[in-house]
Amino acid sequence: MHPKIKFFLKSNYPQFFVKLLNLKKIITLFFTKKKNFLSLNPVSSIYGLDRGTPIDRYYINNFITKNSQLIKGKILEVGDDRYSQNFKNSILSVDVLTKDIDENIKKNLDTRSNYFFGDFEQDLNLKNNYYDCLILTQVFQCIYKIETAIKNAFKTLKSGGSCLITLPGINQNSAYDADRYGDYWRFTIQSAKKIFEVIESEIKDIEVNSYGNVLVASNFLYGLSYEEIKKKNLTFKDLNYPIIITIKITKK
Repeated sequence: MHPKIKFFLKSNYPQFFVKLLNLKKIITLFFTKKKNFLSLNPVSSIYGLDRGTPIDRYYINNFITKNSQLIKGKILEVGDDRYSQNFKNSILSVDVLTKDIDENIKKNLDTRSNYFFGDFEQDLNLKNNYYDCLILTQVFQCIYKIETAIKNAFKTLKSGGSCLITLPGINQNSAYDADRYGDYWRFTIQSAKKIFEVIESEIKDIEVNSYGNVLVASNFLYGLSYEEIKKKNLTFKDLNYPIIITIKITKK
């Protein structure tokens, strides 16, 4: 559009100009999606982070929010305190287990949290029967000896405590994780239930769910963001195409 015409419309017909811009965005997004589904290359190779919020985080955030009443007392989170920091009123303390303390990340989060070097696989620097809640989002795919890690993580939980876990289903490889920690596993509902049988005798209650569908999974693999997807498409659930698997456990 010629700059003078654009200026005239914006000055004299502001509502029309806004509608015109919105129409342009819709048309652009339509052709972007259409092109992407025929392309060998994704629009983003970093989960859509450069476009907005990664689609899998929509499901993870909803899972954590839905179970926010369990996030209380002494908390253990992994990597950073992005979730526990949202529930400060019910929390006594937060420990953040990490293999790589990134000061830039720590600077932007709640610095009152205690960051420490630890390892579930090696049983390194772990406190037994100490925490009221474990928040383990997208952790276990980065650990090769996963059953050992589950046992070691679970023994840090108090009797009656809760564990909130998410696992990746349909997902790209993570170069970031592979370079730093490892990127070993993807899961189904069946495999998720199976791996937690190693602590079956200690579990009072377990709830396993999955979220996603073929359309959203395709968008996720192509690197579109959550903001680019209609909510009704995000909420439709097809068990054959899980993007995220969630597990809620209560310890005996």
